This record gives sequence, structure tokens and C-alpha cells, in this order.
Amino acid sequence: MLTLNFTPFPLLTTKRLLLRPLTIADAGEVYVHRSDERILEFIDSPRAKSKEDAIAFIEKISKAIAANESIFWAIQLNPMPAMIGSICIWNINKAEEEAETGYVLHPDYQGKGLMQEALNAVIDYGFHDMHLRRILADVHPQNIRSLALLIRNGFRQESAADGFVIYALEQQWRKSQQEVP
Repeated sequence: MLTLNFTPFPLLTTKRLLLRPLTIADAGEVYVHRSDERILEFIDSPRAKSKEDAIAFIEKISKAIAANESIFWAIQLNPMPAMIGSICIWNINKAEEEAETGYVLHPDYQGKGLMQEALNAVIDYGFHDMHLRRILADVHPQNIRSLALLIRNGFRQESAADGFVIYALEQQWRKSQQEVP
């Protein structure tokens, strides 16, 4: 049975990162991440036009977390408090015990293995704490870095729709990969 209770907020840590809740103090970084074309090149979502749009987004995310509809983490490089990216579990389907993950990372921090750390922590949280059976990712087929990240983490291509490719990771695949010496 899925566990959907995000109170208290699940802080996740890795060797170099803290995955924490978004706050209004992140509005400047959220604005950058939701308006910078380099970050949004392969993402189909509304662009922020102002800091007020970023604040509205933070409030929307906070309400969804409070309602246990999704979970969204700001990615912070320890010990620096600034948000360098975000990662989430959303589109939760309780009946199918599956959800989708999505992530962005500021270009200054890409290529350093940071999203690998964040995704690994979120996958573990999704399978072990939420009891998901499957985690999906909707990726633009030209987003080579994201595709490589998913494949490196055991996701398999499942289908294509609306110009995006859907990858899936099943908990049983993850377990079998971790058991291989």
C-alpha cells in the first residue's frame, strides 16, 4: 500500500547534497530555473515571467505537498543554502502504485554527478518509504543527458507520447540490479 504522508517533510541527504523543502526564500532561484531557456530547453511547462510567478509556483507546490499529492525537493549543495536544482515525485497513481519523477539542475552544476546522487536518493525514497512499485520519467528524446541518467539508473524505455519518451523503473528491477555483485 502506498504511503502518502509528507509530514514531517522528508529531508534527504547524499554525500554532497541536501534535498529539502522549497521556501519563499528560494523564489529568486525558482524564477531562474523556471525562466532560463538553457534549463527549460527540453521541458514542456509554463515559463515564469516574474518573481511573483515563482512565488505562486512555490505556494502551489507547498499546497500539493500538504495535501499529500506530490513531493518536491529543492536541491542544495552542502553546506551552501542556495537551491541549485529540484527533483520531485508527482503524478501519483495510487491504484497502480506508480508515480513520475522530474528534475532540473542549473547548468553551472551539470556534469558533476549531482543529479545522479539526487535521483538515487529519490528513487530509494519512492520505493522504500512510499512503497511505489514503478517510477516513470517523461523525457524529450533529444535530452541526451537525462536519457543517460535514467538508463544508468536502470530505467527502461516503455513508450512514446506527445513527442516525449516514457521510461520506467520497476522496484523489482532495482532490487535485482542491486543484488548483482
